[in-house]
Amino acid sequence: TTSIATLIILHQPMTILVQCDNKLKKPGPVFNIITKHAYDVGADYIYRVNDDTEMAAPWAHRFVTKLANLGPPNIGAVGPLCQQVCVDGLC
Repeated sequence: TTSIATLIILHQPMTILVQCDNKLKKPGPVFNIITKHAYDVGADYIYRVNDDTEMAAPWAHRFVTKLANLGPPNIGAVGPLCQQVCVDGLC
C-alpha cells in the first residue's frame, strides 16, 4: 500500500504532501524519505509528527527560536515535553 506523509516547511509556510511506497509498513523509511525531500527542496526545518500527534498550541515559532539559540545555532532537536506519567517503566 502507499502511505502519504506530510512535510512542513517553516521558512515558507506551506505544507507539501510527499507520496511514498511504504512496503515495510514501518514509519522509519517514510521519515527518511520526507527528510530527504525537505533537504532537496531547501527546507530550513522539518518537524516530524506521528499520526496521533495533537497540535494543541502554536509551536513553530517557539521551536525555531529555541533551535536558533542553541550553540552552535540550528543544530539539534527540539520538541514538546511528555506530560504522561510512567510508574515502574509502565505508561
